[in-house]
Amino acid sequence: MWYLIWLLIMLFTCSFTILIVLKKESKK
Repeated sequence: MWYLIWLLIMLFTCSFTILIVLKKESKK
């Protein structure tokens, strides 16, 4: 069951990083 939680955290971290990158790109 722990792998599901780990996968969720990984997905959240990836989406958060993409969001920051998109915000930085839109500012340019």
